[in-house]
Amino acid sequence: MLNADVDKRITSATAAFGVLKNIFADKYLSEELKGDVYKALILPSLLYGCEAWSLREDLFKRLRSFHDNGGLIYFGSSYKHCQHDLADH
Repeated sequence: MLNADVDKRITSATAAFGVLKNIFADKYLSEELKGDVYKALILPSLLYGCEAWSLREDLFKRLRSFHDNGGLIYFGSSYKHCQHDLADH
């Protein structure tokens, strides 16, 4: 069941990225603002319900991979604006 929950969260966060792709691609918006959007809209989609999870290492690595890869894809070298530890949530 936990595998399905993590899959659902990753799918949801991916969909949120898709809906917001114009914001992340907009060269006139600051990287800091894009990081704030990521933290406000993408991370909650990814981590919804996580307080009830007892994650195995493999599932944590999948979530971490999404977080790291998504940030690098959309923010490139400016990823520092939205990067923080998933374990903080």
